[in-house]
Amino acid sequence: MEFKEFLKARLLDFLLIQAGITLVIGLLGWLLQPTVKLGPMILFVPFVYAFFCVLVSFVTYSKHELSVRAMAGRKVIQFGLIEVVVVLVSYAFEPSLERSMAAVIMLSAAVICAIVQGIDYLIARRAANELTAELRLLQEQETRRTQ
Repeated sequence: MEFKEFLKARLLDFLLIQAGITLVIGLLGWLLQPTVKLGPMILFVPFVYAFFCVLVSFVTYSKHELSVRAMAGRKVIQFGLIEVVVVLVSYAFEPSLERSMAAVIMLSAAVICAIVQGIDYLIARRAANELTAELRLLQEQETRRTQ
């Protein structure tokens, strides 16, 4: 994958992560802490989470085609780094964060990560199917020309 394509995919991931985090913050606040008033700093939290989560995703980049095993290993490392980033950012914004809330935040990050990976997979599968269809069309045209 070329670096430019990789960056485009990470931009999409950034937007998906930011949207997911915004939704989770709203839901968790509404369900678990409805009486707490949020300050203006909360507006920056989704951006910070998304930025650092995308930053650690560079561990999956390679100029060369990776084997399935190598990519799976890099994805596991990426997931671990995302969880570390989520915990560190959470405690940076709220040093008195309770462990139970940190666990909920980590679980939410895992769900958001799985959703983003699923969307990435669907986009890649669609692109692969389009390329396959184009190749079949070219093969049929070539077969007709040689007959």
